[in-house]
This record gives sequence, C-alpha cells and structure tokens, in this order.
Amino acid sequence: MLPQEWRRASGLSQAEVAKLLGLEGKNPSRTWQRYETGERQPRPNVIVAVERISKGKVTARSWEMVRTQREKAA
Repeated sequence: MLPQEWRRASGLSQAEVAKLLGLEGKNPSRTWQRYETGERQPRPNVIVAVERISKGKVTARSWEMVRTQREKAA
C-alpha cells in the first residue's frame, strides 16, 4: 500500500502523520507531503516507524513504488 493510500484510509491528515512520526522542523506536514509524492526519500528510521504505525501496510517496497511513480511522471 502506498503511504498516501494508507494515510487516507486511516483518516489521518499529513500533519497528524508527521506528529505521530515525530517529524520536526519548520513545516513537518510539508516534509511528510514530500515523502508521499516522492519528492524526498524518507530516512531509514522514518521508513521503519511508518511500517510500525501502519501495522505493516506501508513497507520499504511501498517507498520504492512512490519513487517509481514519480520517475514515470517526470
């Protein structure tokens, strides 16, 4: 399952996911948005945390799929 699909199915906002993950900085929800769209690749610790909070629905393979979709769109 793609990260965005999981987030929407879970009824969470980007800001809520960013908070669950402990993302910090000027705009954590924008960081999550960049991860979802493949604009940025999350760090390994974030990938592991997302897999944990999604109960295995979002895996490392999911992030590869995000990157592949972005490359095809470019």
